[in-house]
Amino acid sequence: MYWIILLIAGFFEAAFATSLGMAHETKGRYSFYWLIMFLITLAISMVLLYIATKKSYRYRLRSVDRYWRCFYSHCGNSFV
Repeated sequence: MYWIILLIAGFFEAAFATSLGMAHETKGRYSFYWLIMFLITLAISMVLLYIATKKSYRYRLRSVDRYWRCFYSHCGNSFV
């Protein structure tokens, strides 16, 4: 269950990296919308990461961090 939450948090991390890049490239009102999207996806990603690491008592934090980094290095960079 917590690995699924961690996977979803990884997708939101890729989304907030993409929205930050789009906010940098656009101008005016659209840049503001991308910044709002960045803040929302950042908050969701951090909350899900907190839940995945806080409630997974049978897994150590370093194993969660290892899979988090593995997912982000393989899947997260392909979205950006």
